[in-house]
Amino acid sequence: MRREPDWKWHLEKYHWIELFLTWNGLDYTGWDVDPPYGGAYMAGFQTFDAFLRDGGLQQMPDEVAREVRERIAALPPGHPFRIELAGPVPDEAHLELDGQPIILDEPEVLFEGSLPAGEHCIAGVLLYPGTDERGRRNARQFEQDFEVTGPGCLLIEETAPRWR
Repeated sequence: MRREPDWKWHLEKYHWIELFLTWNGLDYTGWDVDPPYGGAYMAGFQTFDAFLRDGGLQQMPDEVAREVRERIAALPPGHPFRIELAGPVPDEAHLELDGQPIILDEPEVLFEGSLPAGEHCIAGVLLYPGTDERGRRNARQFEQDFEVTGPGCLLIEETAPRWR
């Protein structure tokens, strides 16, 4: 099911931007339905701090920028949180936290930052060296629900290579 954007504005007749407020910032998705181009594209991402410092992206209307500032100001403060791997370090990790992609700085630290109180979910695929007996890459797919009630750390266990 597709989530409705928090804001939307047109750049041209068949070209618009949809803006989603996420736990970690502002996710801009562009849509261009002109036949030579067509489809959705990643139009940008901003942390809340970057938006408050630099303003909006993609020709954001002043009214939308004002509403975004108001929504950011009303958000509850987050808690420092870290998510780590307990097992071997993978060659690659393809991860999402609450449906948002995560970019890793260190392979054994899956996330380090601020999370609002409440339910969250981290999911992804960890790819390890070598292949299994059928020639497939050694991989571990996982999904872990957790709750944030204050500062904390989550340890993802059982990361040994295996197929599910």
